[in-house]
Amino acid sequence: MIRARLEADLDACVEALAEVQKADGYPVSWPADPRGWLAPPSMDRAWIAVDPGAVVGHVGLVPEDLDPAVAEIVGSARALTVARLFVTPAIRP
Repeated sequence: MIRARLEADLDACVEALAEVQKADGYPVSWPADPRGWLAPPSMDRAWIAVDPGAVVGHVGLVPEDLDPAVAEIVGSARALTVARLFVTPAIRP
Protein backbone atom coordinates (compact mmCIF):
# COMPACT_ATOMS: atom_id res chain seq x y z
CA MET A 1 0.00 0.00 0.00
CA ILE A 2 1.21 3.51 -0.78
CA ARG A 3 -0.02 6.38 1.35
CA ALA A 4 0.95 9.87 2.45
CA ARG A 5 3.82 9.91 4.92
CA LEU A 6 2.92 11.16 8.39
CA GLU A 7 5.18 12.61 11.06
CA ALA A 8 4.52 9.45 13.08
CA ASP A 9 6.09 7.38 10.24
CA LEU A 10 9.52 9.00 10.40
CA ASP A 11 11.13 6.56 12.85
CA ALA A 12 10.09 3.62 10.67
CA CYS A 13 11.35 5.53 7.61
CA VAL A 14 14.73 5.98 9.28
CA GLU A 15 14.89 2.23 9.97
CA ALA A 16 14.11 1.48 6.32
CA LEU A 17 16.67 4.05 5.18
CA ALA A 18 19.31 2.36 7.37
CA GLU A 19 18.64 -0.94 5.56
CA VAL A 20 19.03 0.79 2.20
CA GLN A 21 22.21 2.57 3.27
CA LYS A 22 23.76 -0.69 4.47
CA ALA A 23 22.88 -2.51 1.22
CA ASP A 24 23.34 0.24 -1.37
CA GLY A 25 25.31 3.10 0.17
CA TYR A 26 22.38 5.53 -0.16
CA PRO A 27 22.72 8.07 1.14
CA VAL A 28 26.48 8.08 0.62
CA SER A 29 27.02 9.70 4.02
CA TRP A 30 24.64 8.87 6.87
CA PRO A 31 22.96 12.15 7.89
CA ALA A 32 23.53 13.52 11.40
CA ASP A 33 19.75 13.97 11.62
CA PRO A 34 18.15 11.26 9.46
CA ARG A 35 14.60 12.32 10.39
CA GLY A 36 15.39 15.87 9.30
CA TRP A 37 17.09 14.60 6.16
CA LEU A 38 13.95 12.65 5.24
CA ALA A 39 11.63 15.55 6.03
CA PRO A 40 13.40 18.82 5.23
CA PRO A 41 11.29 21.97 5.63
CA SER A 42 11.35 22.45 1.85
CA MET A 43 9.67 19.08 1.17
CA ASP A 44 6.29 19.72 -0.40
CA ARG A 45 4.87 16.23 0.22
CA ALA A 46 5.98 12.64 0.70
CA TRP A 47 4.62 9.11 0.45
CA ILE A 48 5.63 5.77 1.88
CA ALA A 49 5.13 2.19 0.76
CA VAL A 50 3.94 -0.09 3.56
CA ASP A 51 3.99 -3.88 3.49
CA PRO A 52 2.12 -5.47 6.41
CA GLY A 53 2.92 -2.71 8.86
CA ALA A 54 6.53 -2.07 7.83
CA VAL A 55 7.76 0.91 5.81
CA VAL A 56 9.43 -0.51 2.70
CA GLY A 57 9.74 2.58 0.53
CA HIS A 58 9.75 6.36 0.52
CA VAL A 59 9.59 9.22 -1.96
CA GLY A 60 9.20 12.96 -1.57
CA LEU A 61 8.83 16.04 -3.73
CA VAL A 62 10.83 19.23 -3.22
CA PRO A 63 10.65 22.50 -5.14
CA GLU A 64 13.65 23.28 -7.31
CA ASP A 65 14.70 26.24 -9.42
CA LEU A 66 14.80 25.26 -13.06
CA ASP A 67 17.51 26.05 -15.56
CA PRO A 68 16.42 29.27 -17.32
CA ALA A 69 16.18 27.51 -20.70
CA VAL A 70 13.90 24.83 -19.22
CA ALA A 71 11.87 27.44 -17.33
CA GLU A 72 11.19 29.27 -20.58
CA ILE A 73 9.91 26.09 -22.23
CA VAL A 74 7.66 25.00 -19.36
CA GLY A 75 6.56 28.49 -18.38
CA SER A 76 7.67 28.28 -14.75
CA ALA A 77 10.90 29.00 -12.91
CA ARG A 78 10.27 26.27 -10.32
CA ALA A 79 9.08 22.67 -10.35
CA LEU A 80 8.64 19.83 -7.90
CA THR A 81 11.36 17.20 -8.20
CA VAL A 82 11.68 13.70 -6.77
CA ALA A 83 13.81 13.40 -3.64
CA ARG A 84 14.60 10.80 -0.98
CA LEU A 85 13.46 7.90 -3.13
CA PHE A 86 14.29 4.44 -1.83
CA VAL A 87 12.93 0.90 -1.53
CA THR A 88 14.22 -1.57 1.04
CA PRO A 89 16.26 -4.50 -0.33
CA ALA A 90 13.93 -7.19 1.05
CA ILE A 91 10.93 -5.96 -0.95
CA ARG A 92 12.68 -5.63 -4.32
CA PRO A 93 12.05 -8.30 -6.96
